[in-house]
Amino acid sequence: MDYNRVTLGEAIEEMLRALHLDRGYAEREALSEWERIMPTALRKRITAVEIRRGTLCIRTDSAVLRNELDMKKTQIKEQLNRAAGLSVIQAVKVF
Repeated sequence: MDYNRVTLGEAIEEMLRALHLDRGYAEREALSEWERIMPTALRKRITAVEIRRGTLCIRTDSAVLRNELDMKKTQIKEQLNRAAGLSVIQAVKVF
């Protein structure tokens, strides 16, 4: 008997790809990672975070925080893409 054996995780990933849902899932993974990497004190100063057409949009009312996040755009993008397992974020905009 010859069985094709795959893990449950591999089967789920294949199903997501087949249904073209893998990008949306990866975006949610990236946003979950955002919650883990951002200190609570900074998260309180950020009013919105979302991914729109490959751009991570961060809204804050703090000019100091805006400048700090602006300087760390590349680092943020790389870390979130790594967590997502796909390159879902091509740019980071801080408003």
